[in-house]
Amino acid sequence: MKYNGYLLLWAFTFALGVSISPIRFTPESIACGPRNSTTSYRSSYLIQTTAGYVGYDSEAEASDAFNQKLSEAVEVYDRTPKVTKKGELIEQRAVALFYHAGTGEYRVHVFWRERTSVRSIISRSYIHVTQFEKQKRINKSRTPVTSLFGLTDDEGEEEGEEETTTPETKTKDED
Repeated sequence: MKYNGYLLLWAFTFALGVSISPIRFTPESIACGPRNSTTSYRSSYLIQTTAGYVGYDSEAEASDAFNQKLSEAVEVYDRTPKVTKKGELIEQRAVALFYHAGTGEYRVHVFWRERTSVRSIISRSYIHVTQFEKQKRINKSRTPVTSLFGLTDDEGEEEGEEETTTPETKTKDED
């Protein structure tokens, strides 16, 4: 009986921790090609989530690909347009359920068209897909950070940047 109480306390503590902690995503693999890229993530709940895009030659071709994918959905949950942080309206956006015959699983897709590409987030969990979308928007709009070396996010990333010496630094040749 005493062990059942401990087990019940453990289960309650675990459920409480899961309910109040945000889902974290850790990258597992990246695959890319000339017109597409996919990154696979593992969540803190051990559920795989994939984000990727496919590029097209024109906006019309990307729009047709979006509509084709939407027509293959088992069920469409949401068709609400979104506004990016730059203020651009994304009219073609959907959250839908798809059946994958190869794995025999249902998966939730959030996909949208950005100019000449169709971007998507895919997971077995609706919550994971929506949380991933929200977190990626938050990460892109974070405030700039100054490093310990005094560099901001925009500085120090140029290729071929050469190291400079300060006036206090002297070499043996200068003595």
